[in-house]
Amino acid sequence: MGLQWNEFELPGKKLPQWKRTFAVDQETGQVFVAAALTGDAEYLVWACASSDGMPTYTRNDHYYVPAEWMASEFSHTKPMCEAITAAADN
Repeated sequence: MGLQWNEFELPGKKLPQWKRTFAVDQETGQVFVAAALTGDAEYLVWACASSDGMPTYTRNDHYYVPAEWMASEFSHTKPMCEAITAAADN
């Protein structure tokens, strides 16, 4: 099946397109978001996700990690991850 890539909008925030991009695994429904949304270096977030055994993806030289994992490990991203996951469900 693969991944379906989409973009989201956050009113009041200007983010580059790649940061607004998310993916949905068509088989599992798992949502992947840009690792850079944490505010930390995205490769470090990717490394943490990888070491936790999480699936990760790269697109256009940017890392994407599971939204649920990111919200758990980087609690300040939880509202954004929940909003993106809700957008993915629509």
